[in-house]
Amino acid sequence: MLYLGQIRPRPLGTSRRTRKILAPEAGTLYPRCTAGKRACPPEGCGGIWGYANFLQAIADPEHPDHEELLDWVGEAFEPEYFDLADANTLLQRLPKPAAPTGYSSPP
Repeated sequence: MLYLGQIRPRPLGTSRRTRKILAPEAGTLYPRCTAGKRACPPEGCGGIWGYANFLQAIADPEHPDHEELLDWVGEAFEPEYFDLADANTLLQRLPKPAAPTGYSSPP
């Protein structure tokens, strides 16, 4: 099954809409990313809201935390960067679920 939809924060109590469910393609590795935008938040930046504050601080040389955050994340951090091939490489490194055990075949 392939889920085509957007992954983004949403208000509590709302549901995510599925646009389309497709049969798996032969020879295709899953999970896979089909599109994306922007770099992911650096580990330890404080989640969604921390990332928003982080982006403001690194974009504003006058921000009191500007230099400290650039030193922390590294000068090469580019918030607009996204590489589909890199995303899929990382997805393929995720551990694969173990096959279920202890189940019998239906009669």
